[in-house]
Amino acid sequence: MQEGDVGESMILLDEGRVEVRRGGKTLATLAEGDTIGEMALLDPAPRSATVVATSAVVAFSVERELVWQMLAEGDSAAIKVMQGLTATVCGRLADVNRLVQEEVIRPKGNVFSRIWNKVSGR
Repeated sequence: MQEGDVGESMILLDEGRVEVRRGGKTLATLAEGDTIGEMALLDPAPRSATVVATSAVVAFSVERELVWQMLAEGDSAAIKVMQGLTATVCGRLADVNRLVQEEVIRPKGNVFSRIWNKVSGR
């Protein structure tokens, strides 16, 4: 996955490890059982980061169009995918909220530019 590319699917890692990078900085290391690019199921915006395999990887692609079709049909698997996606997004939002709280409690200069730099990987 390349930062800026069109995202139309989420990837499920079955085996191996990958690094999520933005602006040359490693933001996360993901492994078996993790998902990559899940926001593409909700938002057609470009990919926000580059993902690079650091070992041999076995992965499965889950296409946005298929998930939305399955949701329209009331498919329980698609509902579970969306529940998992919601939990992931909420966890990330909680992390950003924590960053904001830390900056408000102990500001060190321009709070918003530092939070943006941290979130954007700069």
